[in-house]
Amino acid sequence: MTKQPVAYPKVTSHRQYDIHVKLFWFTKRGNVMVDEENIDQLTLQDLQDIFDIYIDNDIYNVWQVNTRHARNLQKITQHNIAIDRYYYFVEQQAIQD
Repeated sequence: MTKQPVAYPKVTSHRQYDIHVKLFWFTKRGNVMVDEENIDQLTLQDLQDIFDIYIDNDIYNVWQVNTRHARNLQKITQHNIAIDRYYYFVEQQAIQD
């Protein structure tokens, strides 16, 4: 049986907020934060598509990056994503203008 894609409603509420997105990475041994990169060109809709989730909180969200997510994020980040070496997280915050 083939799994049908889920049609999530698109987030439309970023007209009130300035959306900031960061990629964070941590060592796998010791969980020490190594660095972060701003990727503010992503929208809530982009994040919804990359992580295949329904964003129900447009103020703050965090997602762990897996291999599939990394392929999509690698196209827009400066950092060479190395899933085998680090744990990655994407954090989205909305700051009211």
